Amino acid sequence: MVKDTPPGGEAAERSTVYALLSRAFLEEPDVALIRYFRSDGVQEVLASLDLSLGADFVTRPETQLQERLARDYARLFLAPPGHIPPYQSFFVGGLHEPEENFEPRLQGKASQEVAAFYREHGLVFPEESAAFPDHVGVELEALRWLSELEAAAASRGEPSQVLRCRQIAGTFLREQVLRWVPTFCEAVVGKSPSPFYAMLAQLTRSFIESELEELTPCGMKQEEVHP
Repeated sequence: MVKDTPPGGEAAERSTVYALLSRAFLEEPDVALIRYFRSDGVQEVLASLDLSLGADFVTRPETQLQERLARDYARLFLAPPGHIPPYQSFFVGGLHEPEENFEPRLQGKASQEVAAFYREHGLVFPEESAAFPDHVGVELEALRWLSELEAAAASRGEPSQVLRCRQIAGTFLREQVLRWVPTFCEAVVGKSPSPFYAMLAQLTRSFIESELEELTPCGMKQEEVHP
């Protein structure tokens, strides 16, 4: 991290990354998102991580690329059979639910627990949102919101609130997100018909795993950190 980053700057940067990942999973890319990923700055960051969108992503006309990515999005996440449901309840059961009781389905025990977490911490999504609470994009949006609150608290000079936001985010990562998103990302990489969603999945997994390290206090084991 750059040492002269203003208070809350690092958390604000993390919030921006979460917003980008959330947006890309919640719906197919629009022209603005395509242009963002085509920008020199993003291309340099991806190259530094050994990630690539491929020459076709950079050179194909925007309209054609948008149509192709819309088809890829539908094939990966929407169109059965063979799609990958982007919901936690399709990958794991409740936090304390016996494995033998787990059945992949919409709005399962995991979805109920995630919704309870949102209510407990005052997270309310727009009424027009059609996504279930355990959609990968919604869970990433929750982490964006917590990072944004952390940034605001840091800019106001409220260290106790900064710590609280980080503890809540760390708990959510450990108890919910990291229980299934790495496996989900592996599946996306294996089935993605184009480099874009494979890259997105690799970036998401790498980022959330690094976030757990970032949010774990120095000198403490991850399982010893409590909200």
